[in-house]
Amino acid sequence: MKQNKFLEEIGLAIVKGEYSAGAALPSENHLAKLFKVSRTTVRSATKSLESKGLVEIRRASGTFVNDKFEWNWLDETVLNWALETDQRLHIQQELRRVRLMIEPDIVQLAAQNATAYDLQVMEAAIDQMRISNGDLEIFNTADISFHDAIAKACGNPILYRMGKTVLALQQPIFIETFVSDPLELEETIALHQQIFDSIRLQKSEEAKALAMTLIQRAYRNFIEIKKASPI
Repeated sequence: MKQNKFLEEIGLAIVKGEYSAGAALPSENHLAKLFKVSRTTVRSATKSLESKGLVEIRRASGTFVNDKFEWNWLDETVLNWALETDQRLHIQQELRRVRLMIEPDIVQLAAQNATAYDLQVMEAAIDQMRISNGDLEIFNTADISFHDAIAKACGNPILYRMGKTVLALQQPIFIETFVSDPLELEETIALHQQIFDSIRLQKSEEAKALAMTLIQRAYRNFIEIKKASPI
């Protein structure tokens, strides 16, 4: 427990810029005393930070903070730390760009390659969305199932893994921006239904365009909620 807390505190401090790129972290002894943890805890957490790309451990020299371009942004923990900083809006903009580069093509391929089973899973997911009655957990589970089925239906295992990773990274933002308003949910479900219908009818270009609309709509909701309750 102490290790997890220390890892979160030091990781968040790095992502917030309290330790700039190229800077050396304090020694193990100093960090252990500062955070009231053992040196073993510090050492283990530092190795975790290295695995996430945040730092480089140099034997006999110390631990140094990496440039942000070296960080593993596909690590959910790193992204969550970044979303707690004043760069939150910028990170969401970058994530939206990544989604626009990947997801529409996945949907387009799904419209060309989806099997009867793929379509069955997608339709079942939409049905679950409809009966969620504004329950975040039920709706979120169904939404993940829907997008996962589309990613599998694209027929490209590399794109599937990329799409699944991006979807996982999007989850904290989705949960925060979830709106249980019946009208809003109805519009969201209707858009998912349109995407499904386009895939089912093999209208690949239409499906791709609708996927882009869905991503832009999610970003719009994020901006509106941020304006209503800024950090």
